[in-house]
Amino acid sequence: MDLVTQLPAGGIYYRYSSSSREYSKRSTYVPPEYFDMQKSKAIERCVISNEARKSRHSTNPNRDIVAVPSSFDLFDDNITKIIYSDTVAIIDYEAQMGWTIQSERFARYEEKIFRLLFKLIKEST
Repeated sequence: MDLVTQLPAGGIYYRYSSSSREYSKRSTYVPPEYFDMQKSKAIERCVISNEARKSRHSTNPNRDIVAVPSSFDLFDDNITKIIYSDTVAIIDYEAQMGWTIQSERFARYEEKIFRLLFKLIKEST
C-alpha cells in the first residue's frame, strides 16, 4: 500500500519480478484496494521479468515489460524488487519476508541501474 499512497497520479515505479509459476500468487499478499488505487491513479510500471510472466502480462497499457532471455537465466528466484519514490522494497515470496530501504539517493541509484538494464533488454529483442 505504501507504493500506491506515495506515488502521485501518473507516477511510475520500476519492478524486477522473478517469480515462478508456483509462487506467482502475489495478489494474495496485496490488499484489494491496492489494485483499485493503482488503476485510479493510472500508476505506470516498468517491469523486468521472465519470459513466462511477460507472455501472461503484456496487455496492460500502464505496464511496459521486458523479459530476461531464458538463454541467459530462467529468472525464477521468487524475489521481487520495487523501486518507487524514495524507496526500494525487496520481497522474498518463499521466505515470506520483505525489506524496505528508504533513501532518495539509494532509490535513484537503483532506478538508474534498472533503466539501463531495461533499455538494453528492450533493444536486444
